Amino acid sequence: MKNIINLLFACFVMASCKEDYKQDYKQEIQVEVMEDKGEAGLQRASVLFYKALANADAKTAITIANSLDFTPTKIDKTYKELFNQCGMTDDFLVAPKFTILDFLYWQQVWLFKEESRKLAKDLQVDEDIIRKCYDKVRERISGEFEGPDPTAYPIDIWRRKYGVCDRQSWVMCELAYQLGAEVFIIYFIDPKTKKSHHTICEILYNGEKYIVDPLYGKFLKGTHLRDIGPEKLKIIWDEYPGLYGGLKQARIYSPSMPFDYTMRQQAMSIFLQGVTPEEDVMRFGERPEKRINHWPYQKGDNVLYWDFPIRMIGSSKIYKKNYSQFTD
Repeated sequence: MKNIINLLFACFVMASCKEDYKQDYKQEIQVEVMEDKGEAGLQRASVLFYKALANADAKTAITIANSLDFTPTKIDKTYKELFNQCGMTDDFLVAPKFTILDFLYWQQVWLFKEESRKLAKDLQVDEDIIRKCYDKVRERISGEFEGPDPTAYPIDIWRRKYGVCDRQSWVMCELAYQLGAEVFIIYFIDPKTKKSHHTICEILYNGEKYIVDPLYGKFLKGTHLRDIGPEKLKIIWDEYPGLYGGLKQARIYSPSMPFDYTMRQQAMSIFLQGVTPEEDVMRFGERPEKRINHWPYQKGDNVLYWDFPIRMIGSSKIYKKNYSQFTD
């Protein structure tokens, strides 16, 4: 990245100590694209970007991101086919400029980064951080509620505080992912309908495997999906006999968000990783083919890109408003 961001601050200067990104925030700044002025300038850009996210300042965050100069590369054929199948055309993948949609995604990443940081900060010596995430999801997201359960992204599920199995597992994945875990969504497939009738997740963290089912209250440390045979499944989920046939045809998904497939988000992620203190780095923009390969493969395993989040955004009004070419 030869041409990058040089920030001219009107209101504050980067502190040498750890940042409190919400403190003393003012929007009165000037941003302009210039030749790279060195590491200090890039670090100031990083700080201002995080301050904008912490204070829900979409205009500043988008301006900084759009000052990032990168050269688009050839679109990945697999990504293109996946997005086209989900009703989206190539413009979302290759668009060089960030929009309010990207900012909304950063807001979600920021939220789960902050929540995971809080959990880690209060961790006791004998506590398991993944268990703590599980307990937090169980405490916050209720599986018992009246009325409909509309589709929603994890940030909205977290804020509204309710949702069934796939919603809870998705929130669990996002929380653990920001801690540094590798995460996977698992659908139990009904052998008759061929549709998912329950969703759980698998978490890989610090060499340990976890099977997690927030809705039904199952937390299995030291367990991989393939460790659960038919008999063990009946013991673990003994209260739910309807699930017994769903394991054999279970589908494993890598839950990358639609934005992670885009070149602009991948470039922004690389930029921030290079200039941000390690404890503050948000995980986003990781290439989906890299994430999918973290699964501990066994013979017969087939891990898929999760199309559900892509279909959600492809059908949204805000997507159609921000991208001129789309498929109805």
